[in-house]
This record gives sequence, C-alpha cells and structure tokens, in this order.
Amino acid sequence: MTGIVRPLLVLAAWFVAGVGLVILGGAKAKKAAAAEAADLEGELETVQAPARPESAVLIGHVRDAQGRPVTQGAVTLTDHHGRQLGRAALSSAGIYTQSLDDVPPQYLTAVVVAPHYRSAAERVEVGREPTTRLDFTLTAASRSQPRDDTSAEGAAALGSAGVLPIE
Repeated sequence: MTGIVRPLLVLAAWFVAGVGLVILGGAKAKKAAAAEAADLEGELETVQAPARPESAVLIGHVRDAQGRPVTQGAVTLTDHHGRQLGRAALSSAGIYTQSLDDVPPQYLTAVVVAPHYRSAAERVEVGREPTTRLDFTLTAASRSQPRDDTSAEGAAALGSAGVLPIE
C-alpha cells in the first residue's frame, strides 16, 4: 500500500496545482476584461452621436369668413427674435407650405398678409413633429384702408400687421 500512496500524493499535488492555475488564469482574465471594459467606456463617453438634421414643414389653409380660399397673399414665419425664417405664397386653393431646414423645436410666429383682408398672426410650435398644420381665417379689411401691398414692409407701413405674442 505504501507503494501506491506516493503516486496518489503526486497525482493529487498535480491536480491541486492545475486547479490553482485555472483559478489564477480566470482571475487574470476577469481583471483584463474589466480593464478593457473601462477603456471602452472611456472611449464611448468621448464619442458624440452625429447631429441629425432637423427639418419641419408648416402647412395650412387660409380662408375668408365665409370659408372661401384666400388665393392672393403670403405667410411669413419669424422666430422669437423677429428674424424671418421663410415666406410662402398662397396657392389658388388658399394653401401654403413652408419647409424649414435645420430648425430645432421652437415656437414661431406666422403672419398672413393678403390684399383686401386684415392681417393675422399666430404662434405655432414647429419641429416636434415632421409636419405641423396651422389654418387661418381672415376677415375683410375696412373699405377706408384698401390693401394691395402683400409684403411685410407694406403691411408694417400701413400699421395693419404686427407680430404679437400669443400666449
């Protein structure tokens, strides 16, 4: 029996040494993986997602008080600084469409100016949805002040158009 004990002890020693090496190797691999993950996390924090181009479309109908389309005139869009962002002419059906590129979500002021009608202004939020709809109903201008100039400058000169904050 003594002849068999020594080989069993050597075999057990090799087994224990193998298990120890496997555990040590696993610990080293886990430590290396944690270090690599920390490096990747640092790299991911410095990478910024590309900015998506933001565009929006404002569309709507312009009608008179009887529901008929207003076919002459324009809709002008301005930001909160009063800077003009776009101008769209009315179609023969009284429809306007204005595309806005690189505009973050914000409130804009839309001003409609048409001959023989009082100007109208509305605030509208654009940019949250791809398309925003804003319809206008215009009332006839008084006969004492005929309106033939549909430009924003002409409307301002007549004092009948203005950008008013609408809460």
